[in-house]
Formats: sequence, C-alpha cells, structure tokens
Amino acid sequence: MRPRCGLGGLPASLAGSSGQHRVCPDTQLTPPIITEEPTMAVPKKKTSKAKGRSRKAAAWTLGTASRSACDRCGATKRPHHVCGNCGWYAGRQAVEVD
Repeated sequence: MRPRCGLGGLPASLAGSSGQHRVCPDTQLTPPIITEEPTMAVPKKKTSKAKGRSRKAAAWTLGTASRSACDRCGATKRPHHVCGNCGWYAGRQAVEVD
C-alpha cells in the first residue's frame, strides 16, 4: 500500500500535477521522543468529598482492646490497669475491693 499524503487524501504520485515527485510530510520518519519520566495515572472524574472522607474514615477503625490475666486471681484485665476483681496492681494491693 502506498503512503498517503496530506494533500486531499491522494497518493503521493498523484498529488503533484507536474509529474515531479513531491515529498509527503507523512512519509518522513522522525525518531520517537522518549521521555525519562514515567507517565502517571490521571483520574477520569473528581472524587467527591463524601467518597474521599469515607475512604479515609475506614482507616480509623479501632481494633479490639488487648487483655491480660491478673497475676493474683487470674481474672482478665487491661494491661497496666488495676484488677477490678481483686484490686491488685504491680504486686501490691492498689485499691480495696469489697
């Protein structure tokens, strides 16, 4: 297939009426331009405030609280807190429990 020239869609051989060969700008090859930077993704639509805030709020979910056993009575308690069952903390009685 012959290369087409930008002159009315005619082949390059028919584009000139004088019979001389005309150079078609489409047939001249130029080296491709290579950029060193990678192309970045571009969003198609703007993210709404509600959608963005909802996505950010999902990361704020709290996990379950850690638990440990009391050294004296074995009841479950929060770490570094006084035991609510016997009132002991760090090997001594911190609170008097009835």
